[in-house]
Amino acid sequence: MNFILWGALLCLVVSAPVPNPEVNPLFERRDHGTYIEEITFLNKRREVAVVRTFTPSGFRIAEEHYVNYDQGIKHGITRSWYLNGQTYWSCDYKNGEMHGPLLVYYPDGSTKRRAYYKWGAQRESKCFDRDGQPLLCDDFTKPAGIAMTEAEFLATLKAELRKGAFESTNLDRYVSVLGIIEADGRLTNLSVSAPDDDLGEVLKTAVKQIPYWKPATVDGNPVPGHYYVSLLIRSREVYLSK
Repeated sequence: MNFILWGALLCLVVSAPVPNPEVNPLFERRDHGTYIEEITFLNKRREVAVVRTFTPSGFRIAEEHYVNYDQGIKHGITRSWYLNGQTYWSCDYKNGEMHGPLLVYYPDGSTKRRAYYKWGAQRESKCFDRDGQPLLCDDFTKPAGIAMTEAEFLATLKAELRKGAFESTNLDRYVSVLGIIEADGRLTNLSVSAPDDDLGEVLKTAVKQIPYWKPATVDGNPVPGHYYVSLLIRSREVYLSK
């Protein structure tokens, strides 16, 4: 799983100009209520993107680079800032994996964490308190996902499939489910890609019945994160497509 990472409730005191979507059709502004995304897509398929996140009052809190925005696959530098303009954290990504040095700071600029990743695997990590004394390190990032077991998740979908109005077949059909799990556990921007519309609508209804999702966390704070799962449908049975 891949996910959106930025410091919760933290902002930079310099606001950025707002591009005009009528001039640039590859620009999109998404208002999520507690934060705003300004997405500049760099190809016509609207996959490669630079995403700048702002508070509702217009202050920048993060900048991220994606090779596939909808699937949350980051590629390039991600940065987040504190209210006073100090960098909160930064790390490079390659094809969705943290790759390179991770640097995390306190608001006064002192070092909070230094770590190194290679293709998503943490090779070393050192954490410090505000006085510079060593601390034990917890996971810096945790992905967004389901707040139940896989069996419970599949059972919820299966119950809807069994009563849904779509053509059943023994042929394997693959379905992609994408969305953003907000910091409060809501699933937004839900998109279901299925071989036929009826099956897609049934699965979308089933997914919407799940009341709470597990948000991603960064440095112990819940944050919005991309959620993506591939499902295999056979007759009216559903499986995770690994």
